[in-house]
Amino acid sequence: MSIKDVVKCQTKAFLQSKSAFVVWIILLCVTGVNFITNCIHNTSIHYVTEMYDPIKTLTLSGWSNAGNIFMYVYPLILVLPTAMVYYDERINGISRYIQSRSGFKKYYYGNAIAVVIVTFFLFTVPFLLELLLSVVCFSSRSVADPSGVPLYETMPEEKNYFLYQAFIASPFLYGFVMTVRFGLISCVFAFFNYAFSTSSKIKYKMITMIPLLGILYFLMIIDRFVPVKLSYLLVLPMFENQNISEGIYLAGYIGMLAIAILELVLNEKRYYSMQG
Repeated sequence: MSIKDVVKCQTKAFLQSKSAFVVWIILLCVTGVNFITNCIHNTSIHYVTEMYDPIKTLTLSGWSNAGNIFMYVYPLILVLPTAMVYYDERINGISRYIQSRSGFKKYYYGNAIAVVIVTFFLFTVPFLLELLLSVVCFSSRSVADPSGVPLYETMPEEKNYFLYQAFIASPFLYGFVMTVRFGLISCVFAFFNYAFSTSSKIKYKMITMIPLLGILYFLMIIDRFVPVKLSYLLVLPMFENQNISEGIYLAGYIGMLAIAILELVLNEKRYYSMQG
């Protein structure tokens, strides 16, 4: 088997797993509830121009109640589909079967690529579907701000949004770009967690979820005690007016990728040293 075959095989297996199905249903339910809530609200408004901007009320928006609840459990939902796959396959013998046909290295890194693909699919498609439904079902003249503040008063604050130029040029484009950005960041997080879950020192399944959960929730807790904004709750949602430097967080994502790759390489060397 080539690494391409491994990626294809593992991606299919991950997507067909029970955990991936549960996450898919959860995300569809969250985006569905948010969309229905927006529909109910807009039906009570008499004038189209007084209806909330559909992009500002997406699940990934900081104005969404359903989205805010989702963000608190996001780290746990993120690791569910892929955190335990390497451990499970090592225990049940599937890894040995695939390795016998592809070799350890192709299986090992093919798994990592499959984790990224599955994560991007699960954490992008449901939100893109909601975006498409919102654009189709709500008028482009719905421009009211969810804060209730008149539009002309909110316009100066929009300059503080990340990629505000895209929002001004095309709200739909902004929603699309920010949704893809959310999916890509989720891929970085999932890849980081997967890298540490491949350690042969892990003896219990639940520990495979700890690396990412520990970091994200720890940063969320200490955020209130330090001058620098560290919580993912201030970075992932759209329309967060926090004057946050994206460059700092981009460096953080690159750092996580570098650490994850280093961990994968070290675990690979440990595997070959154990084989003798």
